[in-house]
Amino acid sequence: MGSEHYCLRWNNHQSNLLGVFSQLLQDESLVDVTLACSEGASIRAHRIHPVKPLVVVHQRRHHPMLVRAQR
Repeated sequence: MGSEHYCLRWNNHQSNLLGVFSQLLQDESLVDVTLACSEGASIRAHRIHPVKPLVVVHQRRHHPMLVRAQR
């Protein structure tokens, strides 16, 4: 049995990926937390992994709010 080699191409992959990420940002389909700072600004985000300087507020909520701890 001989080894087979394949060459995959995806034209315009950069613009396609940017379009997908832009659509995900607009749809907010992957957001499950809100990041907030003491100045009152906040942004909805996706919780990828635990981050030490963030404190979970209202853990029982379906969409928890994370507040960055002050140093």
